[in-house]
Amino acid sequence: MRLAYDDNLGLPAAIASSWAIESTAFHDVGRMLGAFERGDVDACFAPAGILGSLAGIGHTLIAQGTARGSTTLASKLVVRADAPEVTLDILATSAIGFINEYCTTSYWAPMITLIEEVPAGGALPFRACTGFDDLLAAVVEGRVDVGMVWDRVLARHPAEAVRTRAVAVDADLPGPLVYARGDLSAAEARVLRRTFLDARVEGAASFFDGFAEPDDECVTHFARRMAAVRSHYKLGPLGRAVPQRQRVARF
Repeated sequence: MRLAYDDNLGLPAAIASSWAIESTAFHDVGRMLGAFERGDVDACFAPAGILGSLAGIGHTLIAQGTARGSTTLASKLVVRADAPEVTLDILATSAIGFINEYCTTSYWAPMITLIEEVPAGGALPFRACTGFDDLLAAVVEGRVDVGMVWDRVLARHPAEAVRTRAVAVDADLPGPLVYARGDLSAAEARVLRRTFLDARVEGAASFFDGFAEPDDECVTHFARRMAAVRSHYKLGPLGRAVPQRQRVARF
């Protein structure tokens, strides 16, 4: 079987070395989705944030990454520790770092968190970063004013984390999911599922401590929140905001 994965998330060695799986890393999640849709890969390990882009692509959820044994994760809206006190309405007009339009923690979570601060049809002034580590560094270095950073990233970088201050948190986000194409045979789906559920995850560098059955309740709740975000911000294809002029208030 051919498995694609988001290189921001990584892939545990136990899965990458599986005899049953040929894995390929993608940094461009849009390209990975294209490969999944065309059938170039049979499955993908990707953020829950791609759910809104899977309409029309037959798929099933096979497994879900866990952190501290939980399928849910938290993302904190952080500013520099020495930044002045700011309210959410100010942050909604400030330069916000993010990784890509599919990222659960850095893209969808801030739109959910700040939805009441943005007029209908408005947009957040996002600024692209190259990955989780760069997003945190961008906040600390002042390249962006604010970023919503996965708590596991903050834990991996304590020296940088103490230079930030949390303003808000969303602790009800779904961990990344393993998606299988709908035309994958039942036998192959079983092998894929068991490979993930039985995988031993070792090493402090890993974001995950294992994999579990998909948390349908959490995933469904997040999908509803994504739908509300799409409607409010009038998002175009692939979750991108409709282009418009943005005034960015730096602080």
